[in-house]
Formats: sequence, structure tokens, C-alpha cells
Amino acid sequence: MNFSGHLAGAICIGAIAFAAPASGQIKTEIAEAARPLDEGVPEVAVYQLQKLVARLSGTDAIKAKEKLAEALIAERRSTEALHLLEEPALRDSTSGKFLRAQALAGLNRYGEALQLYRETANDNSVQQQAAAAFGAAEMLRALDQADEAIPAYRALENDPRFGISARLREAELFIAKQDSVVATDCLIR
Repeated sequence: MNFSGHLAGAICIGAIAFAAPASGQIKTEIAEAARPLDEGVPEVAVYQLQKLVARLSGTDAIKAKEKLAEALIAERRSTEALHLLEEPALRDSTSGKFLRAQALAGLNRYGEALQLYRETANDNSVQQQAAAAFGAAEMLRALDQADEAIPAYRALENDPRFGISARLREAELFIAKQDSVVATDCLIR
């Protein structure tokens, strides 16, 4: 093989490497763009994720759009998040349903949010199952359905992430019902 053959082969390999970055690299880029969200600066995450989404496609774009929706919700731009989550790939995914529930809750559309939270909470394969169950309890509370909210909170009382908040909310509901004995019991369990 002559020099031009080697050069052509090297150019092809280089083009392939730059044309389609490795999936791991994309995941790292998405995580890096979303990092400000975890640091309490969602507006920066929105900006970075919007730039990233514009150049991605396929499953990478879906993951980036989910993070973008999460950042929009954190920035209290729920209407924009809902618009983004209307895409079929996001609408049908479990995490997309959870994010739509959060956006709807942010817009005080509690009944719609409750339905999506319940769907997500009933899916045992979902990371956000406990968060969705807590969200459903919160929607019941917002809809003044205390008798349904109380057992929903009680079901979460041993959850490491939501247990304390669930017991406090349950106690608040019993205080509102003027049942201080049961409210106290909620807090000391």
C-alpha cells in the first residue's frame, strides 16, 4: 500500500472518530451540562443543555432533553418543560411521565399531576418510584383529599429519602383534623 492509501485510511478513521463521539463521551457531556442543576443553578444548566440538545440525536438527545426538562422545572419554567415533554419519545417514557407530573404540579394542575405520579409510582422498575409516590401524596393533599393522602404518606414513612417529610406531612394533616394525639404519634414513630 502506498502513502496515499495509508493517508486515506487514517482520514477515514479520524472522520469516524469525530463524526460520532462515543456514547460514554455523550453521557459525560450531558452530565457536565446538567451539573449546575445539582449545584442549585438551574438557569446555567438550561443554557448548557439547550446548546447540547441542538447537536444531539436519537437516544442521546432524549436523555439530554429529559435533563433539560428537569432544569426548566427547577427554574420554574414548567410550561416550557411541558412543551418539550410532549415529544412522543419523552411522552411515553416513564421518566418523561414523572417530569410531566412535576411540571403539571408546578402549574397547579394537581389532578393531572396526580394521575401521572400514580402511574410512575406503580411501576416497580422506575428509579423515581418513591419520589412519584410522595408526589402523588402531595397532590392528594393539595386537592384537599386528606383521607387518601394520609395512607399515601404512611406508606413512605420508612423510605430513607422521603420518610421524614412523609411523617411531617401526615402529622400536619392530623393537626388540621384536630387530632393531636395521632399527629404526635406520627412524629415519634
